[in-house]
Amino acid sequence: MRNRCHQCGKILHELPYVCHRCGYFFCSDHHLPENHQCPGRHHIHDNKPHHKRCGYCGRELIGIPYKCHRCGVVLCDHCRLPENHGCKVTYPYPPTTWTPKDTIPSSISWKKFIKQLTLKNFTIVSIVLILIGLIPLVYPQNNYQVLFQSIFGIGVVSFVLAYLLYALKCWGATHQICAILMVTIPLLTYFLATSKIPDSTSNTLFYFAIQLFFYAIISTIVLYLINKVKIGIESYLFKISRRSHSYFIPQLSYSVIGVLVVSFIMVNYGGVALFSDNIKNAFPLTTNYASNSQYIPPTPESHVLAYATPQATQTRSVELPISIATKNYETGLSAKTFVYVLRGASSTINVNLYSGVHSEILSEGTPAACIRYNYDSSPCTNDEINQYLLKYIDESNQEKYLNNLVNSIKSKTSNRDDQARIAISLVQNIPYDYSKLYTVSTDLRYPYEVLYDNTGICEEKSLLLAYLLRELGFGVILFEFKSENHMAVGIKSPTQYSYINSGYAFVESTAPTIITDSQGNYVGVGKLTSTPLIYHISDGSSMTSVSEEYNDANTYHQVYNQITQIHNTYGSVLDQYQYSQWLSLDNQWRSLCNKYGIKILTSS
Repeated sequence: MRNRCHQCGKILHELPYVCHRCGYFFCSDHHLPENHQCPGRHHIHDNKPHHKRCGYCGRELIGIPYKCHRCGVVLCDHCRLPENHGCKVTYPYPPTTWTPKDTIPSSISWKKFIKQLTLKNFTIVSIVLILIGLIPLVYPQNNYQVLFQSIFGIGVVSFVLAYLLYALKCWGATHQICAILMVTIPLLTYFLATSKIPDSTSNTLFYFAIQLFFYAIISTIVLYLINKVKIGIESYLFKISRRSHSYFIPQLSYSVIGVLVVSFIMVNYGGVALFSDNIKNAFPLTTNYASNSQYIPPTPESHVLAYATPQATQTRSVELPISIATKNYETGLSAKTFVYVLRGASSTINVNLYSGVHSEILSEGTPAACIRYNYDSSPCTNDEINQYLLKYIDESNQEKYLNNLVNSIKSKTSNRDDQARIAISLVQNIPYDYSKLYTVSTDLRYPYEVLYDNTGICEEKSLLLAYLLRELGFGVILFEFKSENHMAVGIKSPTQYSYINSGYAFVESTAPTIITDSQGNYVGVGKLTSTPLIYHISDGSSMTSVSEEYNDANTYHQVYNQITQIHNTYGSVLDQYQYSQWLSLDNQWRSLCNKYGIKILTSS
């Protein structure tokens, strides 16, 4: 007989209690006579056989006892099965793979998994996913680009979710002010990154305070409702007590770091340029215009015409500005539709343009590249040409309508780099003006005219694209190839993907091509071989994910060269192996063409 309590059957690991009346062994809960209904001392000498009690649980056997054929122990009806009494196989019985209930590994327990799934571990996992998603920035992985982007997105969402759960935990621990600030500040930064402060706002600080108060109320309501839902789930579903939450004290460092990181994520998914403009409006600072290449300081010399007389240099009277009613040029509505391709998916953007605005811009004429006097024939300097090009971009009458196009691009996606891809593809798909290909006219269209006419040459389309990328918040330059009479755009990028180590990736504006691809052939000149002049348009963000286009451009030319080599080697008659090799390369090449909307010319 095992050392078990004769009342409850519990194994007696400690020193057992012996009843002095009946002589049986009991645990500490049943050793008193009244707790085990002691029948009296005569049971000590009743010679009751031991098999009248279960050899596993100690219950009194009623009816015919069961004897296990594997271990030989006499058992009750409840314990007679091997798995119910922890049967251990003895010789000569064969081994078994059955595992007793008491020896099941606890590592697979759902409760243990729940205990390990803490907020700290969840945050660590989200950070690891974000770091894995950033691997292509260091080691480009063209074939797995989409996979890494998905991992990065999951990591960001998980980190934001962990941040919100931490704020909710602060709320539940009666630290409501900390929780409200943790939610309000990221919401406010996202608002400032997606919505421009109205120009009519007289007091931007007051407007800023009103928005802060509004989002604080929204955060309070959301936290209160979510906390009620969380309490219900914990109490009725997981049976978790909330007494420990009252002892939780938020860590200031965690809260501050979380606010900064989540706010940065919100600004990145909104718009860095718009956020910067709103902050400058709310907290105006003194600007040093002398270092800003986009600003042209008004000097007397800039108003002197080439045919000015000596009297033009005399003292002039100052004229006071007279209020004149603004003329409405929005007449002759013309709805234009522009096509773009983003990762193989074609879509359109509609823009409302007006013939009245077009006529007003035409009436202004074209600006002069540089002004010379006394028959001075010296060429224009690079700075003068830079300012000349900026005059086309900064023309005031077109700003409103070009910004409408910028806002339409932003509405298509919140990803900054994809916004740049849409703008580039849209301009590339505007038809090239072949009628001006061999003309010697130096007059250029303004960006608005390119949209209105739905055509343009390389310089005109490059100016339009430079405007769009600048307003999207990117750093932009223009490449001018004098020998080839060509102009292209440069968008700020990591140096390893830039053109001639300039820090700006090459962007062709005349036709659909892959960003960073500068190996195209141009009519009458072939490839671009000269060193370009660089004109600075704007400072701004970098297109960090341009590695995708860089790798695709290299693959595009490698595959094309292999296809050309097969044709040159074997001609038009190929055997089965050569044909299968050519077909595989051709499919890969066409896939890249479809991804970037590159037009494939077919012979009739």
